[in-house]
Amino acid sequence: MENSQSKSTIDSLQSSDMQSSPALKILIVDDAESDRLTYSRYLQSDSERNYRVIEAETLEEGLELWRSQQPDIVLIELNLPDGNGLTFLEAINIDHADRVPVIMLTGQGNEKMAVNAMKLGASDYLLKGDVTAKLLTTSIRQVMRETALLQQLKRSQLSYQAELEERNKLLERISEELHCTVEELKVSAEEKIEQHRLLQYEEDRKVVEAALFVSEAQSRAILATIPDFMVIIGADGNYRQMVTPHRDFLVHFENSDLVGRAVSEVLPPEAAQQQNYYLQKAIQTGELQVFEQQLQIGDRLQYEEVRIIKSGEDEALFMIRDISDRKVAEEALRASEAKSRIVLETIPDLMFRIGADQVYREIVSPYRDIALFPNDCDLVGLSVADVLPPEAVQRQLHYLQQALQTGELQIYEQQIQIGDRLQYEEVRIIKSGEDEALFMIRDISDRKLAERALQQLNQLLEAKVRERTQELWQVNQLLQTVLDAFPLSVFWKDRESVYLGCNQLFALTTNLKFVQDIIGQNDFDCYDEAQALAYRADDLQVTESGIPKINFEEMMIMPTGEQRWVQTNKIPLRNTEGNVIGVMGTFQDISDRKQAELQLKETTDRLALALNSGAIGCWEWDIQQNLLVWDARMYELYGDIKRN
Repeated sequence: MENSQSKSTIDSLQSSDMQSSPALKILIVDDAESDRLTYSRYLQSDSERNYRVIEAETLEEGLELWRSQQPDIVLIELNLPDGNGLTFLEAINIDHADRVPVIMLTGQGNEKMAVNAMKLGASDYLLKGDVTAKLLTTSIRQVMRETALLQQLKRSQLSYQAELEERNKLLERISEELHCTVEELKVSAEEKIEQHRLLQYEEDRKVVEAALFVSEAQSRAILATIPDFMVIIGADGNYRQMVTPHRDFLVHFENSDLVGRAVSEVLPPEAAQQQNYYLQKAIQTGELQVFEQQLQIGDRLQYEEVRIIKSGEDEALFMIRDISDRKVAEEALRASEAKSRIVLETIPDLMFRIGADQVYREIVSPYRDIALFPNDCDLVGLSVADVLPPEAVQRQLHYLQQALQTGELQIYEQQIQIGDRLQYEEVRIIKSGEDEALFMIRDISDRKLAERALQQLNQLLEAKVRERTQELWQVNQLLQTVLDAFPLSVFWKDRESVYLGCNQLFALTTNLKFVQDIIGQNDFDCYDEAQALAYRADDLQVTESGIPKINFEEMMIMPTGEQRWVQTNKIPLRNTEGNVIGVMGTFQDISDRKQAELQLKETTDRLALALNSGAIGCWEWDIQQNLLVWDARMYELYGDIKRN
């Protein structure tokens, strides 16, 4: 029966926790609008519960909304512009007798702050950097479940106490009635009255026991769902009662019955001594004591949070929770912060946060030599106008407003007169909050000097290049003039047979208007495919062998379609290292000479035919060498034999 009642209670609590109507009213107190929007978005993603979000930016506004809206749960930033979350907890505890579910949020892990927040009644403590949608909704459900369980436990205890008081009053009334009856009936009715009283008392006792049984079953069911291990310890340091069942993380208790045993028998000496100190303090002051302890469990270190509250004249209730995961997260955060500090110290930039009102809010990086102010000067709270020259203030205000309005990175350069030197600075501004921006200032004086020197060097080099270019142009012009005066067509190509240049006669031959028009063209652009392939084969032979090809004759088809005989020369072009980088060629039109040779041959052939037909011999006398040459007919006429 007890198990069925416990299950019924738990199911009822879970069912009520899943109800979507009415929505859970949540007050978010945080001065960062982006964080409030993030938390609201996380809550809206929860498919198991509806939420109604109320937002506040300051402590004062948060307290006003808490009093007027009466939220079901509060998410509050530890550090606010006009106070902190601890002040909020103190204020609502004064205004409200019941425990208010509050989850404390902070951007930095602070164990002391966390302990103080828990002492003042905070239900949970989350690091902003670790908060996810799942972590936030899980924490809210856990806190609301614990709050509901504690409230139901309190109601059960109050109901049980009221019932007992009612029964006691009933018993007192019955006793009074019985006493009157005894007086009236005297001795003759004493036995009947006593019997009636005893019967009535027995009935009342059974009713009270039944009510007590139900209340205890409900309380046990509630306590079974709480993750904390609860135990009552007396002032003598002995375990008196295990309020909740054994928890898995309490491996140092070996799942044994602790009742009657001393704390010093179960825990290591230093842990037992620490628990005894806070036990005595809780009994003496009646105030909640919160501390953390570390226990070596095998090869790992377990962190536990211990809460102690006085529960009797000489005893206290201990609530122990495993916080190892939270400690690991905090340690990781501290390591990350340490790494971030090292990074910040190595960055040469001066970094600080400035509000929209141009007031310094925080110096992020350590002092840098580039700053206008001495290293012992505290800028926080000062205006930019108190530190910088007026023209720098105006420029900084302009880019600050641009960064806040657009959310985009702003970069500009400025010049600051520091003593007898002019310092060049690069300023980067990025929005870091709703009404503030992060400034990163770097001394670029050396870079500017280098740029100036480089600019001067570039100007000098450009002047020399222009001068050298002019000289080369003059040389090229002279060379081009010489080439243009040649009676030969001249051209030169790279190893891929792409034209690099030519003279005027070649340009006219290929029907080009200007010599520079040939640059970048190849043989296929100037001749038909057959000629182009032949020319490229000649080029390849010269470039591959490195041997010139001299005085060879070939037929060229002009752009007009006319065929002309040319005499061509091709030699390899070499660089200063002697490597072949292309080919240079010349050709001249020998069509007239070829025509004359052809005509001479025809005349000679005709003369020979006439001489042979007329039986006429022919001879030549070289007067200078005194040499006489006969033809074959002369030998025949004079009957002599021709000698070689």
